[in-house]
Amino acid sequence: MVINTTGLAYDDRLRKEVGSLQALGIDVAIVGVEYANRSARVSVYKDVPARTLRLRSRGWFPQGRGLAVKTAEMYLRILAHIIRSRPDTVWCHELCMSGLIPVLSALRACGWIRRVIWDHHELPSDSSLGSPLYRRLFAALVGQCDALIMANHERRQLVLDWIGERACPPIEVLENYPDATFGDCAAEPLPDSVMDWLDGSPYLLAQGGANPDRYLDRLVAAVLREPAFKLVVVGPYLPEVPADLERKHGPSVRQRVLLTGAVPQLALAPFIDHAHASVVLYRSDSANTKLCAPNRLYQALVRGVPAVVGANPPMADLVRRLECGVVLKTDGEDANDIRDGLRRLVAAHHTLKANCRHSRRFMWESQDAVVARVADATRLISHENTLSPARCD
Repeated sequence: MVINTTGLAYDDRLRKEVGSLQALGIDVAIVGVEYANRSARVSVYKDVPARTLRLRSRGWFPQGRGLAVKTAEMYLRILAHIIRSRPDTVWCHELCMSGLIPVLSALRACGWIRRVIWDHHELPSDSSLGSPLYRRLFAALVGQCDALIMANHERRQLVLDWIGERACPPIEVLENYPDATFGDCAAEPLPDSVMDWLDGSPYLLAQGGANPDRYLDRLVAAVLREPAFKLVVVGPYLPEVPADLERKHGPSVRQRVLLTGAVPQLALAPFIDHAHASVVLYRSDSANTKLCAPNRLYQALVRGVPAVVGANPPMADLVRRLECGVVLKTDGEDANDIRDGLRRLVAAHHTLKANCRHSRRFMWESQDAVVARVADATRLISHENTLSPARCD
């Protein structure tokens, strides 16, 4: 696995894919760059060796500058590890690894590796999707892969419509469902500091809610008008966010809105379990966010907690079909629409919560066959079984 990530401890999709590969008897190693930009050799998830790289070029340029140099260093450092370790398969995560694809294709051609997989957690930007030149480049890169992975069927269809089926290798869909490790973990109490702040009040949960495309400002405005709830916002946030919210909405923000900062994925369950509902909003002003498939929605549902979601098609269709939450009229841009959604939530909460029991079907393990196809696990396992005991040792 090669990845540029916020942090291995926070990358739930990576953790789940690694777990599925391990369950198939496949050895997995990770090499990548974390936002903390630290060099380390660690063991993550279930004893998976991981090498994180420190990019020296990040110290040469301020944030947002020198991206070409930083990216080139990342590619060279990752390729050095690939060449030394000579894996059977290289599984690249995200568009930022696109520059590796031609080199990996060349390594495959000379027999150094066998398969190249490209896993798209996100779609290209709308400006890229609208560029004929980028489309040709993207199609050429995709054509050099053995498999492409998309996060839902809507995104898969968009890519097929965009570059055409002939140019594509097999495109598999791995929905961002929670796995049994998350879905079945025991119920735990909230941290004492959060319990003290809540002081017995029910709360709404916004995972990743401080991200700029999650309508935090509108959600705060709606919650402040509905005295029944407090709001807990889990996930990283910019330093200026608390002051900005207080300046706009007044000092009551301190008593009604809690920003926790980043929380590791496997520590999120208590925040979900004790919530009245989870609120999941994404701006729909790009294909990537309009066709979002957020793990935070599935995490809430499998833990039996209803959701309030924007009108983004994948989320809205799922919640309407299962009747396990409230779908807003907009994507969340209108605070009055959110407030109306919260009132509908209160009125039907018992029924919506009961309907969440059907959501146990949305478990990561239901996609094990897809992971096996992507990894060509049948060939790997059958080949392993032909080795002599000495070779296996």
